[in-house]
Amino acid sequence: FCTEYMKTLDSDEKSQYTIVSFDLNDLKKMNDRYGHVHGDLLIKKAAELIQETFSDSAVVGRIGGDEFIAILSTEDTNVVDELLEHLERRVDESNQSISELNLSISYGYAVRSEIQNNETENVYKLSDERMYEYKRMHKKECDNISEKST
Repeated sequence: FCTEYMKTLDSDEKSQYTIVSFDLNDLKKMNDRYGHVHGDLLIKKAAELIQETFSDSAVVGRIGGDEFIAILSTEDTNVVDELLEHLERRVDESNQSISELNLSISYGYAVRSEIQNNETENVYKLSDERMYEYKRMHKKECDNISEKST
């Protein structure tokens, strides 16, 4: 559905939107350590939190595996940042209420006006690149914490 929706955005040259890409951190490691049932719980909880946080202002969907997308009809980065802060708070609350959850989500976003040719696929690619940069930073921070604690 999200892919089809993105195609409709290309046909409206005046539409303003932001695409947010999400990916769970360390899902493979969690599956290996705790089993796929735990991994499925992480995916379901992430989907629930992303949907609850963004559904009022975005089209939200699962792109595949542990990857999700939200397409907001705004280019106001303050609005996007507020929603992402809210999502982070919800993730923290969930991790505190379910101690074995350990949910962590990386994200990145891009607005249509950042892309020269305004093609939705390129906006999505930029948001995905930014999400993977966030993921690399998260991994580096976790590795540094592990090194300090040993």
